[in-house]
Amino acid sequence: MISLRNPPVVSLFILLCSYAGVAQALKCGSEDYQCEIEAYTKEIKANPNDLHFYFDRGKAHEGLKSFDAAIADLSKYISGGSLNKHDLANAYAERAMCYRHLKKLDPALSDYSSAIQLEPDEVRFLLERGDTYSHKSKFSAAITDFTSAITLKPLNADGYISRAVAYVQDKDDKSAFADLNKAIELDEHNLKAYYFRAFIFMRRSEFAKAIADFDKHVSQNPNKDDFLFLSYKNRALAYWHLDNIGEELSQLNATIEKWPDEASPYRMRAEVYRSMGKKDLAEADEKTAARLEKKYK
Repeated sequence: MISLRNPPVVSLFILLCSYAGVAQALKCGSEDYQCEIEAYTKEIKANPNDLHFYFDRGKAHEGLKSFDAAIADLSKYISGGSLNKHDLANAYAERAMCYRHLKKLDPALSDYSSAIQLEPDEVRFLLERGDTYSHKSKFSAAITDFTSAITLKPLNADGYISRAVAYVQDKDDKSAFADLNKAIELDEHNLKAYYFRAFIFMRRSEFAKAIADFDKHVSQNPNKDDFLFLSYKNRALAYWHLDNIGEELSQLNATIEKWPDEASPYRMRAEVYRSMGKKDLAEADEKTAARLEKKYK
C-alpha cells in the first residue's frame, strides 16, 4: 500500500499528482508487486523529491524477492534526511530484513541497532535483532535482546519462545523449558512452543511427553509451519525409542504421504522394514531415498 507519511510542502499540482498516483497504485492487486513497482516508478519520475515512494517501491521489490533493488530504494529513502524517528526506524528495520534475506547479517545488525537507537521501546526491533544474533550463533546477545523485549511486553508469548530457542541453541534446556512453559501459559495456541518443548523432552528421553507435544503441534497446525515436517518425523522417532514399531511405521507412512520428496523418512522406514524382516520393502525405500538425495544434492 502507498503511504503518504509526512509529505513535504509542495505545490497543489504536485499534491494532486501524488494522489492520482495513489489511486493508480490501488488498482493493483494485493500481491501484484510488479504493478506497484511500475506505479511507484511513475510517481518517482513525476515527484523526485517525495522520497516516500522509494519506501513503497522498496517494499514492492521485497515482495518480488528482489532484495538488492529493495535495499537500493530503502537506502535512498533513509538518506533523504527529512524523516521523523518513527519512519526512519521502520525503514532501517525493513532494510535489515532485506539484508537478512541475502544472508548479510552484519549490515542487518547495524540497521536493527539504528532502528533500536531511534525507538528503543519497539519490541519488534528487539526480537528481530535477537533472531539475527541467533543466526550468527551469538546467543548471549540474542538472549539479552529477547529479555529486553520480554521486559517491555511481558504478556507477549513470542518473546519467551524466541528466548527459549536461543537457550536451546546455547544448550541451556532448563531455561528454555521454563520459557516455553510460560509461553504456553500465555498463549496455549502458539504451536511453535509445543514443538520446541517436545524437542527438549526428546533430549531428556521423556518420549511419551514429547509425543503429546508433537501431537498438539501436528493436530492444530493447518498452515504447515516450518516445523511440521520435523514434528512428524521426530514423533516417529519417539515411538521408536518406546519400542512401538507399529506406531512408528504408521507415523512414517503419514510423513511420506505428506512429504514424498523428503529422503530421510524413507531411510527411517527402511530400518523399520528390516527390523520386521521385510527386506524387499526396505531395499525399495533405500533406493528411493538414494534417488531423492541425489536429486536434491
